[in-house]
Amino acid sequence: MNDRNRFSQSKWCLLLGLFLLVAGFAGSATAEPSSQPVTSKEMSTTVTNAPDAADGSTEVLAPSFKYVHITGNTFVPRGGTVIKNWANPGCIYLDSSGYLAARLDLPQDATIKYLRIYYNVTNATQQMTTWLVRYNTAAATYSDLASVLSATGGGGLGTSLSAEITEMVNTSSYSYELNIYMPAYSNVAFCGVRIAYYDPAEFEANSIITGTLTVQ
Repeated sequence: MNDRNRFSQSKWCLLLGLFLLVAGFAGSATAEPSSQPVTSKEMSTTVTNAPDAADGSTEVLAPSFKYVHITGNTFVPRGGTVIKNWANPGCIYLDSSGYLAARLDLPQDATIKYLRIYYNVTNATQQMTTWLVRYNTAAATYSDLASVLSATGGGGLGTSLSAEITEMVNTSSYSYELNIYMPAYSNVAFCGVRIAYYDPAEFEANSIITGTLTVQ
């Protein structure tokens, strides 16, 4: 074989090798599994993977839940002759049925999404109800933003979650409070609440990127 033929064969072998290399990269790219983050709505409703759990997103500037926890022992009677009793750990029960309240402090423009309550109830017939309330003191009005009941059946330690809400905190016009009504039973103990919310800076940055920001 002369030099011209050997050069021609080498050239075609080189071109074929480059083609196969490029095809291999393309094939591996199309075979890559999806890496889209799982959103909170796709999670189960267990305590650790509930709709109000942080979604673990790795997207740049994607908002993730922040939390405020308030123990049951922090709540104080709203009036009357209600007497609260300590029930470990940080839980309370009442000597007489009545209402208790706790102030909720969140940063301006935070977006509240969920109210979760924790309890220890071994009385199969009794429940407690918790509300997230927004007060307009200038107008002497209020609005119930979310409410949640403890479960029935007396299963002991448990947790219940409100429906999803979207409330942007406005500290210049409103104040926010948590209220609870409890029956008077030593086996109906309230242990606290957890508020899931979006930090205002993260939520606004993500809204700008996704085009969902609404200018008030």
